[in-house]
Amino acid sequence: MHAYRLRVDLHPSDIEPPIWRRIEISANATLLELHWAVQSLFGWENSHLHEFSVGDRSFSDPEFGLGRELGDEGGVTLADVAEPGDELSYVYDFGDDWRHRIAVEGAAELEPGDPVCRLVDGARAAPIEDCGGLPGYLDLVDAMADPDAADPELLEWAASMGTQPFAPDRFDVAATAAAMTALGGHISRRLASATR
Repeated sequence: MHAYRLRVDLHPSDIEPPIWRRIEISANATLLELHWAVQSLFGWENSHLHEFSVGDRSFSDPEFGLGRELGDEGGVTLADVAEPGDELSYVYDFGDDWRHRIAVEGAAELEPGDPVCRLVDGARAAPIEDCGGLPGYLDLVDAMADPDAADPELLEWAASMGTQPFAPDRFDVAATAAAMTALGGHISRRLASATR
């Protein structure tokens, strides 16, 4: 079994310095499982619609009823749609329009006992869910840089959204790594049951 090394960038050309994550995940993971990986990587709450695109093909949850021909993300694996050197796009929350570029950087053989999903690296905090898309995120970053000049309501809202103050440069490696390990356990169980 192979694992793909993926680099996932959020709004790749619009945010500087970039917000990105790198993971290794089984090439036999479904796009639905990749959806859960991206949710965990960026701290999203899976409270909005999403869609993957690979070339001229698109995939999502058929129950969303998006009104166009989409493949079922739960019935297709990464290996079915991509190989090293390819890119996928993932859009989450069609209102806030969080666009992610997912680059398949390489593949490696998984040995028995290797994790089927793991965090490799990353940088910067992802935007808070429902912050208003890229413009809202940039306003939030400015507010954190100069709280005295910021809209007090924005600061109050940001404070209410988490247990810690929003810090754009902070990436919670431990929590994200734990989420990837938990997802890896799910993928391993699904793969094991599929081979019985």
